Amino acid sequence: MTTKSIYLDVVDLAPTQKKTVLVSRCSILAAMLISSSFVPLVAATPITVTQKFTYGYTYLPKCTAFDIFGACISNTDPIVVDSVTQTNSLLQAHTRLEPAIEVKGTDETYAEFDIDVNNGGVVKSKSSVRANSNYSDDGVNFDYVTAFNASASTLIQFEDLVSTDNPNGKIFRFQAEVTGQFRTLRNFSDGYGGLYPQNGDPAARFDHSLSLSGLLTNDSLTSDSASFNNLPGLQPIDIQEDTKDVDLTLTFLDILYPSTTPQLFYFDFSDIMSFEMNNPDTGAWSMFMENDLSNTIRIYASVFDENGNLLPDARVNSSFGFTYDTLPVNTSSVPAPNGLLALGGLVFWLRRKFA
Repeated sequence: MTTKSIYLDVVDLAPTQKKTVLVSRCSILAAMLISSSFVPLVAATPITVTQKFTYGYTYLPKCTAFDIFGACISNTDPIVVDSVTQTNSLLQAHTRLEPAIEVKGTDETYAEFDIDVNNGGVVKSKSSVRANSNYSDDGVNFDYVTAFNASASTLIQFEDLVSTDNPNGKIFRFQAEVTGQFRTLRNFSDGYGGLYPQNGDPAARFDHSLSLSGLLTNDSLTSDSASFNNLPGLQPIDIQEDTKDVDLTLTFLDILYPSTTPQLFYFDFSDIMSFEMNNPDTGAWSMFMENDLSNTIRIYASVFDENGNLLPDARVNSSFGFTYDTLPVNTSSVPAPNGLLALGGLVFWLRRKFA
């Protein structure tokens, strides 16, 4: 089982290609509507990103009364600290979000995000969430945490205005490959489990998921997920690792290119990982979750004539200067195009208006 590094080595673009300024949806729409020819948007990025870190917990105030066996008998209702969400919406190579409030029962809690897009239109996304406790909250001198949760999520919106220089090019076909890995690491050691026996043993659940949306064909598999459960009772365990590989291929509906007006290609990608633990203060523990998609969402594009024949030497031009790889060699023709997509400007406007 291969262990991947925690941090992403970001592939930097050349200075003239590095995309650092977000272009508003209105400005892209205006550029498309007023232009009858391809106009590069050289000072822009094709993606907008939203990263979120959410956490919350429930605890009992420190014990003030005990029975003869040392178990707590304080008659106090649990106090719930509602989930707090922190958000980052800047396209940065590396982002770390830390709690804005005290998170009882943990010594360290944070989420990290790495994201970039290279000049081949390959979107790189890697996110993780980490939490641990050295088991100092014993319920006698400190509050006793009965539940803890944390999650990290990423939303990527990709959009590009595409065209071709080939006069016979009338149809564009895009595919996307999504490859990566879901990964969870955790360990647990026994502690003050007997102090609050009424709360039960520790238990944990780890969930990973991702999904893509856009103008996709019906046979495209657009999501994947994995769930890993336990901490196993009060039995101490060494570091335990669970992984699941991600491998999706998505085909988009054909885009008609009836004139020299650039047409919209877009998709939305989201992934999330979440962690829930009951009775974390029964022992020391640590957990690490990662959605490693740092070499994924690879985009392919080819050009076809009006009869659906592949034009092997034609290329799809990107408004952001990308050089998309062509579709796999076994793709030589496409079915009759979907007429709805001929209204590229309308599809673009509707996406922006109701997104």
